[in-house]
Amino acid sequence: MKKDNLRGAWPAVRLSEDMRVTSVGRDAEPLGLRAGDVIISVDGTRIAGVTSHAVMWLILDRDPGTAAQITVDRGGVEQTVELMVPATTR
Repeated sequence: MKKDNLRGAWPAVRLSEDMRVTSVGRDAEPLGLRAGDVIISVDGTRIAGVTSHAVMWLILDRDPGTAAQITVDRGGVEQTVELMVPATTR
């Protein structure tokens, strides 16, 4: 199972090809994502069938200082996390 590091904004978050957050480092804990979360949409757009690399760019390819709305399945309950994109992603 291939994993992508979500660089820049998320230096210590790893995401598997099935969109499961596989690990979250201490410096990334304030982002609101947890290991085991499954990303199901970005800004209201369902991501079924999209690669983890494409999801990373859906989130990070925006103006610095803007937020991405990430909906995750956390133990069978949908929750939305707002992630601010820092200036270092571009």
